[in-house]
Amino acid sequence: MIINRVVLLLMFFTLIMGCNSEKINPDCLSLEKSVFKLEMKKHSNFQLIDVRTPEEYNNGTIENAVNINFYDNNFNEQLSGLDKSLPTFVYCHAGGRSYKAMEMMCELGFTKVIDLKGGYSSWN
Repeated sequence: MIINRVVLLLMFFTLIMGCNSEKINPDCLSLEKSVFKLEMKKHSNFQLIDVRTPEEYNNGTIENAVNINFYDNNFNEQLSGLDKSLPTFVYCHAGGRSYKAMEMMCELGFTKVIDLKGGYSSWN
């Protein structure tokens, strides 16, 4: 009986320690269009990054977005040239590339990154 409790306690602590070892950044979020727009309105100064290809970008974009192609060989280098202290909003066509870009930006030390869930296709 005591051994069972000790084993359960060890498993519990292992689970908690494993969860706490993951770095979770509450300032890196993937939000639906309506909340994404509200977050943009909260900030007077922010960066809006479109990570689609130039062809996709030329077929329509969110006003004032800067195009940084996710597939460019120097994508990380281009991200490093951005202001990491500004809130950064990011999107792609359907949300996959921008979600990955958001994760990369958070690892690079950006303080607040918000991904548009569903991408540009959800914007229209």
